[in-house]
This record gives sequence, structure tokens and C-alpha cells, in this order.
Amino acid sequence: MKAHHLGVVALTVVALATVAIPVVASEASTVAPCTSAQLVITDVAAPGAAVSAGEVVEYHNRSGVACSLHGYPTVVMLGDAAHRALLARDERNGYLGGWSGYSSKSGPTPLPTVDLRAHGGVASSLIQWVGCSTGQQRGCVIYHDWWVEPPDATRPVDLRGTALVLRYPSANPVVPGNSGIAS
Repeated sequence: MKAHHLGVVALTVVALATVAIPVVASEASTVAPCTSAQLVITDVAAPGAAVSAGEVVEYHNRSGVACSLHGYPTVVMLGDAAHRALLARDERNGYLGGWSGYSSKSGPTPLPTVDLRAHGGVASSLIQWVGCSTGQQRGCVIYHDWWVEPPDATRPVDLRGTALVLRYPSANPVVPGNSGIAS
């Protein structure tokens, strides 16, 4: 009888642990990649520091089917007609955060694959840049919009904003949750 109770306790612990763990798979997910049609993409200002600024991009699964995201979004900063578009470089993390997965024994860990549950699963990534300070306005370009195309997606989403960009725009990989930060 004791063995039966231990089995029930073990199953209960496993069930509770499964509920508490975020839905992140290894590099090889069994869930199909998200399509643009499955996602609603929004952005909010990231908490900045000194001259660093950014946006948290949130990916919400609105479909009735689970899907996954893995890797870096493509981010293009858009200025007015006089200024060229600027492609953000892929970067694991930056001053504001991102993916800091690292193992002291084996070096950087693989980027996460995030499984988004049907009807509301969420993942996020950060767009970061170094902004222009008041004394450095000369030569700065005001980028009014940015295009964000999720990994494996078929079309970009136009997000509106105003960012003074001096240098170093970067796109961090997709991570679980809505903060754009994970380790």
C-alpha cells in the first residue's frame, strides 16, 4: 500500500512541475513553426538605461493550433524618404536584456524554441538601440516605424513608433513570456 501512495505522490509532483515550467522546448520542437496568420504582434517600450533604448515585441498565438518560434526576428528600422532603411543585427543579448543562456562548462547554450499554446500563447523579443542624447542630435536619423518579421514567418508587421537611432540597432532572439528577457 505504501508503494501505491508513493506512486500517486510522484505522479502529483510530476504533474505540478509540468504546470509550473514554462513551455520551452529544446532546439527540436514537435510543434510546427508559427505562421504570420497565427500571430498578433505588438510592441511596448522597454525600460531604457542611459542612452540605451528599445522595444519589447510580443508574439501572441491567436489561432486554435499550438505553434513554435525559434531564432531571431528580422527587424528593419524605417526612416523618411531621405534616409535608408536600417537592418538590425542579430545579437543574443544587449544592455537591456535578451537571451543570456550560458553554461560556464560548455559556453553559450542553443537559442530556445518557444512553443506557443493555442488561443493566447505568448513569446517576445527585444529590439535595442543606442539613442541620441540631446548633445548628439546632429547626424541622428529619426526612424518612424520598424518592420518585424518573426522567424519562419511569411510577412513582416509594421510597428509604429519614433526612435532616435544613433547606432547599433539589434534584434534579440525570441524567448518565452512577454519581457523579451530570459536565461
